[in-house]
Amino acid sequence: MKRKTFLFTITLATFLLASSICSAQASRTEGTCEGPVYRRKEVTTPAKITRPADLHQLFEVFGPGIQLGIALEAVLCRSGRVVDIKVIESSDHKMDQFVVAALSEMIFTPAEMNLHSVSQRQRFEFSINYRDPGISSTIAENRLIEDVDIMGNRRLSKDDILPLIKTRPGEVFSSEKIKNDIDAVLASGYFDKLGTRLFIEDGVRGGVRIVFEVQELPLITEIKFEGVKESEQAEIRDELLRQKTNVKPGAPLDLVGLKQATRVIEQWFAHWLNVKAEAFVENTSATEVTVIFKISGYNFRS
Repeated sequence: MKRKTFLFTITLATFLLASSICSAQASRTEGTCEGPVYRRKEVTTPAKITRPADLHQLFEVFGPGIQLGIALEAVLCRSGRVVDIKVIESSDHKMDQFVVAALSEMIFTPAEMNLHSVSQRQRFEFSINYRDPGISSTIAENRLIEDVDIMGNRRLSKDDILPLIKTRPGEVFSSEKIKNDIDAVLASGYFDKLGTRLFIEDGVRGGVRIVFEVQELPLITEIKFEGVKESEQAEIRDELLRQKTNVKPGAPLDLVGLKQATRVIEQWFAHWLNVKAEAFVENTSATEVTVIFKISGYNFRS
């Protein structure tokens, strides 16, 4: 399987891409349609989208883990142009301009009324890895819990995760207990704190349904060292364990732990060498990674 190295940086290319999209979008969507603009229910034959909006560019710019829910309105002109695009709702406004640009590139057959092409206003909704947050904990307070579910898990099973959660179906909803549950899930060290969320939904019998949507941290399957003698690698591994960095095969990837590990390596060399240690992550599968420590700057002190 081909490996990919992820560098957590924002590049100049991304900025230039966004700028070019903004200017191109303005030229495509400016202007208005001639004649009246109708709603979908008013026309005889609604406009037919023959090439939908292509949102792949979002993944190229923001990465595969994006989450977005967005609703827009646009006018599908009888001339074949998409104009007057307006964002009605958006969960992440930094992505709005990319969606507007994609919408403006759609190809469609104009609506018809009395055998004539007419312009039609239409609403568009897009959802990428996005889930409505549901009801608030205040509204759910003291309602009966109908179901507790786990979503998003890949390597760990539902039975592996549920013991971390004390809330059970049949109990009365408690905001404090739910907060303790989500804290316990995150404290396990197996889940990403930014990608793990709690949803509260209306139940079918008037109660509530609790959903823990988790994002598992990948497991470290291998640790490699570059720029270090093979005879020293075992000693460095032992030092990483002694310093409790939790950077070891079988452990979940922890970015804070990686930073700590680089400091431990630099300190291990410090009594006779000045070195710089950097940690890199290679994604070997959807749930596994290899950690590579690159060590450079071997300058003997006088």
